[in-house]
Amino acid sequence: MEIEKLKKEHSFLKVNVIGVSIGCVNACMIANNNPLINRLYWYNGKFVGLLW
Repeated sequence: MEIEKLKKEHSFLKVNVIGVSIGCVNACMIANNNPLINRLYWYNGKFVGLLW
């Protein structure tokens, strides 16, 4: 899996996903069930406050 490869190659401790459009909603829903993703942010609504 690409995420596992990147985590190993760059020694990432976390992977956060930021969705910035309606098109990202589907990807965020898929990532939500992925144990390799640590946190999801949605840049259109209540979750935007978590970014700053």
